[in-house]
Amino acid sequence: MIEQLAPVVGIPALVAGAWAMAGLRLARSRLWVIGGIVAAIVAGALVLIAAFLPLIGFFGTLGVPALCVGGGILLMFLFARPHAVAAALAVPPALLVTLQPPWFPLVLPLILVIPIWVSGWIEREGGAGTYALWLLAAVVAVPVAVFGAFFLLRGG
Repeated sequence: MIEQLAPVVGIPALVAGAWAMAGLRLARSRLWVIGGIVAAIVAGALVLIAAFLPLIGFFGTLGVPALCVGGGILLMFLFARPHAVAAALAVPPALLVTLQPPWFPLVLPLILVIPIWVSGWIEREGGAGTYALWLLAAVVAVPVAVFGAFFLLRGG
């Protein structure tokens, strides 16, 4: 049972945690490690909640994206300065999850970290291009590393 549940919960949690760490580190936050750990825990909890909420029915299915956006906003309030535009940018990926539920594990980390990334970008006084390039590198490198490690461990 744990062997089957670990990748489903662990991969989105590790990706969300690493992306949050990268964003907070680039935003020069002193709480970047704790922020990444909390983001990973929130992502894991949301995956477990998402497994059972659709059983409630239509409102349960709508509740999953709403909880994801709420989790992203919570992370922004805890580890970055709150900005309305940062919170609002988490809504379009959540709508994608509403329309295409199979995309949930791939889009969940993005929903959680977009408010942190945008808040860090707004607060940054200079070097926005460098900030964006480092985030783009993290968007590519983190999933490659997490999925690579998963397939390496699974094959061994």
